[in-house]
Amino acid sequence: MGGRIPRCRERRPTPDHPSRRENARAGHSRGHARWQHAAAQGKGGARDRRRGKRDALIAVNVRPHPTFSRNGNDIDVELPVTLYEAVLGAKIEVPTISGRVAMTVPKGSSSGDVLRLKGKGVKPENGPPGDQHVRLRVVLPEKMDSDLESFMETWRRTHAYDPREAMRRTL
Repeated sequence: MGGRIPRCRERRPTPDHPSRRENARAGHSRGHARWQHAAAQGKGGARDRRRGKRDALIAVNVRPHPTFSRNGNDIDVELPVTLYEAVLGAKIEVPTISGRVAMTVPKGSSSGDVLRLKGKGVKPENGPPGDQHVRLRVVLPEKMDSDLESFMETWRRTHAYDPREAMRRTL
């Protein structure tokens, strides 16, 4: 088996047995994308005795994260917010790939609204970091209480509106 190279674990065929796979650590830089390639210097097949071994080319497969998704150097996340946070606005904690940060949800936010955290995306070796896009998802309480139902009944009578009106005109 070949030697170890720092960081990212990858599997590769050994030079003596192309069909056998070996665990090796591949030199991994920040910002690797799914199916990008990395080179492990001197870990490939032998050229000849004088020139030593070639570099091994490794395909990097980045597993999907349960919370974050990647779009280039930008990170996308869907964040559940309460009804009162969306209506009244709130300062809330948001997970990022580098830790939690505070973010302000503006008054009157709706499900699907996207807020941007500048520079909180992937930091590539060269170039500026990406952004994190936070898509809000308003979540109602599991148990609806009578106060909320009563308020919504009164509000509906005095503030009726149709959010699907524009859609109906296009069909």
